[in-house]
Amino acid sequence: MNFASRLTFTLASTALVATPLLAQQQRQRVSSECRQEIMQICASDGQRDRSKIRACVEQNVDKLSEGCSAEVKTRMEARQQVRSEKQPDNNSSNSPDN
Repeated sequence: MNFASRLTFTLASTALVATPLLAQQQRQRVSSECRQEIMQICASDGQRDRSKIRACVEQNVDKLSEGCSAEVKTRMEARQQVRSEKQPDNNSSNSPDN
């Protein structure tokens, strides 16, 4: 395999791996304006623990502006969908039918 072929293969492989990762990263972010709102409501005491901020946002989503609330709800739904896709299917039973 010559240098050009190896380079092409390496670039193509990198693109195949990086594209879904970049898409996932972009999907996980809320706008900077929304992030500021979230920090005002849930990090006013200097809190930086992401799990605590996430729990606070879930409890206070109605206190956010309409646009930010919509962003957060969309993100929460997407996050739940990813979690459900990662969990094994509990409906497909390995036990015999009755």
